[in-house]
Amino acid sequence: MQRDLDSIVVVVDAPGMEPELVYEDEVQQAPWYARSVLLLPMKPVLLWMFSSTVPVTLENPSGSVRDLVAELAPKSGDDLLRGAMSAQRLIRVAELDPSALNRIVAIDGLGALANAQSFALLEGLEEGDDRMRPDPRFDEWVETFSSLRPAARENGGQLSAEQAARYAEVLAGLTSRPLSLWQRRLALLSDLSDAYRQEPDQELRRLTAERLERALMYAIQSTVVSALGGQQPEWVDVRLAALDLLHRAGGADSVPLLLALMSSSAERIGAGDPQFDPDWFVQLRLIHFCGQLNKDRAARSVLLPGFQDWQRVSPLDFLARIVLDEGAFLSPLALPAREALAHCLARRRLQLDDDQGEDWVRSWYDEYRRQS
Repeated sequence: MQRDLDSIVVVVDAPGMEPELVYEDEVQQAPWYARSVLLLPMKPVLLWMFSSTVPVTLENPSGSVRDLVAELAPKSGDDLLRGAMSAQRLIRVAELDPSALNRIVAIDGLGALANAQSFALLEGLEEGDDRMRPDPRFDEWVETFSSLRPAARENGGQLSAEQAARYAEVLAGLTSRPLSLWQRRLALLSDLSDAYRQEPDQELRRLTAERLERALMYAIQSTVVSALGGQQPEWVDVRLAALDLLHRAGGADSVPLLLALMSSSAERIGAGDPQFDPDWFVQLRLIHFCGQLNKDRAARSVLLPGFQDWQRVSPLDFLARIVLDEGAFLSPLALPAREALAHCLARRRLQLDDDQGEDWVRSWYDEYRRQS
């Protein structure tokens, strides 16, 4: 399956240009009997007797990619090495595929891999982009890893005690934080997968597995968080898929962090972008998440490093601003936000004004801001 996908998907990464994913329609793929469940016990014999690949002309390469991507994660199960190999392919599709539907299927697959490995996908996200700052020792670690990895060793692949200690230190350093570029994350996954497969020393093999697991978690997490970014209309459904995945992973307490992750930077706001995605479906999903919280949870907020204090938004802030900015009858967002806010505050009634004829949301929010 991975071979079939690799035969269709080609990443064009020319110097000075943005990477691009293109499809091949004349490919070599596994024959039908290699994919048949009924013939699975006979597969090795059939592949030995007949060709392991056959030429195929694809009428819909994008659809073929989608079908293959949907099967990668389930077939990987909780096997770490297969999961790492599948993740490399899923991440390329999630980052580059021109089809939003293909990206969504790839993101769902990454979520399945994360669940199989019991990854905590929200771990460390409150540190923002600061955690992706490169360590000044990174190039040194890469050079040392290249010289001590199993494929580069002599004398049967064994290291001295001093070399083994240094190698373990380098493995820990390379995976101590996520890398900023998805291409580098995939390269590290590939190198660690090879090192894990080839490692003859049982203790180093165990350590390599631990660091491969960490690299895999960072690669999945970074791609899903990256899918939240931007406000382009063509990727709305991709953002929703990533948002749902992270909310499932973190539960109700993840909502303040999700608001922070989806907030525009000060530079983007200064350039005219709204603070939050203006798409109604995205905002309705956030309203739904915020409305599931009680008052204490809804009052919490997360301020990512590099953001200004005026960008801090709690679920209560988010809901109240929508009600007050949109108007009671002019937007499909105002009434759901009002209802969600009333639920957070445990109000029994949803009336548009209080006994004095003033909108209760404005009265409450003015008082809330004075006390904050």
